Amino acid sequence: MNALVRSSAMGGFAELAAGLCWRADDLIMSVWVQYDESGEYDANGNLLNMTVGGCVTRLDRWRQFDGEWTQALLDEGMPPSASGKPCFHMTDFEAWQPPFDFKLPDGSRDKAKHNRLLNALLDIMLKHIEGFHGYGAISQFDPAVNFGPMTHHALMNDCINGAIKHAVLDIYDFYGEPLNLVFAKQKHIPEHLIAGYLNVYDWGPAEGRIKSHATARPMDVPALQAADLFV
Repeated sequence: MNALVRSSAMGGFAELAAGLCWRADDLIMSVWVQYDESGEYDANGNLLNMTVGGCVTRLDRWRQFDGEWTQALLDEGMPPSASGKPCFHMTDFEAWQPPFDFKLPDGSRDKAKHNRLLNALLDIMLKHIEGFHGYGAISQFDPAVNFGPMTHHALMNDCINGAIKHAVLDIYDFYGEPLNLVFAKQKHIPEHLIAGYLNVYDWGPAEGRIKSHATARPMDVPALQAADLFV
């Protein structure tokens, strides 16, 4: 691949930016890939579809975003994760799972705190993020013709391909500038898969449209937590 493409699992958005030599005006697209939590299932447990969420803005805005996002979680008493900072996870939040199981003195759910935190995070996203993007893959499961559902891996391939293709063909056209992509680091998404799709699109008029790519743990990078909330 002729474009500069490097990968990293460094912790923290500032470290990630420094390691990849990003400039303040660089465009950064963070992409969160949910594995099974975001899938839709039928009554028999067959996976029907899978989705991916992405958010794009400039590095200087992501840096401001990080501090405000972390502070909003601290303001509501969220405990530190393994990264040393509080972490937001939409699946646990929606299910009222710890540490998002907010309770009133009488033991009932504290819906006011629940809504207050969600609204605070949404306000921060709207303040700093320039674009929100969603991608999906459908399994084409049809029991009438005994056509089995696609595997999680196949659906994941479609989602990753869709995210990169959209970045190369649409987001680049909107901004007219190369993009840096950050994917959530997961065991289900090998880095060679991401690099393979980048290579597919790095030719002809699209050559060099992706400047770099990286993977990071969502607990380290609030931008990925925001993409998780969006999806």
